[in-house]
Amino acid sequence: DNFKQGNLSPLARRKMKAAKKAGISVAAPGVSKSAAADNARANLKEIQDDATDADGNFVKEKYDPNNRYLMKELPGMVDAQINNYFAARPSLKIDPEGRRELQAEILSRLMIPSKTGRSDLNNFDGRGTLYGYLNGRIKWRMLATFEQNPTIIPDYSQKQIDEARTALEKELA
Repeated sequence: DNFKQGNLSPLARRKMKAAKKAGISVAAPGVSKSAAADNARANLKEIQDDATDADGNFVKEKYDPNNRYLMKELPGMVDAQINNYFAARPSLKIDPEGRRELQAEILSRLMIPSKTGRSDLNNFDGRGTLYGYLNGRIKWRMLATFEQNPTIIPDYSQKQIDEARTALEKELA
């Protein structure tokens, strides 16, 4: 209610100020973050519903991990996770180039098959929602990216990066 009336809490103001200072967009131009998330959720639900039979059972053979609507939603979902991560940790800064590198790295990790020969997109089995599954995988892929490429966040010691990674692991647990 306060937000709709134009009143922001001091915490919200600090987060927005930190995001602006870090060069992070807090919303897509003309579209609120919640509207973008709602659109993604609805689009992914439709993809999941298309792979569900009349009895409500998920049919793996009907699920298309290369669906163009799924591919269209992924960059926005990854960007939202990156925004949320750095907005919650204003002491960590990432430059625009590092941000693009992080997004590309996460997207590639989601799509490239792992040792099992399957990508994260292929591994969805119908439990829960596709939206929730992808957000969870994005968080884990972000964690893996920080572990294997700590230079994405410039000017930080390995200790600071390890502390941020530990906090993310706790968030995921």
